[in-house]
Amino acid sequence: MLKADGISVERECVLSLDEMSITPGVELHMGTGRLFGNIMLPDHIGQATHALVFMLAGVTTRWKQVVAYHYTGNSTNGAVYQPIIVSIVEAAASVGLHVCNITTDMGSPNRAMWKSFGVTYDKPWIQHPVEPNQCLYFMSDVPHLVKNLKSAIISGHIITIPQGVVEKE
Repeated sequence: MLKADGISVERECVLSLDEMSITPGVELHMGTGRLFGNIMLPDHIGQATHALVFMLAGVTTRWKQVVAYHYTGNSTNGAVYQPIIVSIVEAAASVGLHVCNITTDMGSPNRAMWKSFGVTYDKPWIQHPVEPNQCLYFMSDVPHLVKNLKSAIISGHIITIPQGVVEKE
């Protein structure tokens, strides 16, 4: 099935970012002779404590594919994700995929990345880097939102919705 712009709906996809803890350590890869285990992001140094995974997943059909990963540390400036994301969106387009959404949890690095793109509560999109007449949307990962809400409630935190949001929504 084709959309109005001629793109197959099966080629619509989202780019999802997620970070997981890893055991710190440097290992020698015998096949390449390279050392692995240090932080791989620009302007960051040290031993990696996390792996940041970038994955494309279908919107209308069930498929997913890891397309990149970077070793990160405990403190990461998420603004460095911006060129990586743009590069992945461009590479996906070069093989006929259309990334329509970026999905992340709301960790500090991801909030910094959203800010670097100019994404806000009132404007959760940017001009698509490959198709300027379209938008690239940013969304929070719902399971992480529910997990954070549960943790806040169990911890006895008071959840306050800003008056402007209450009035608008």
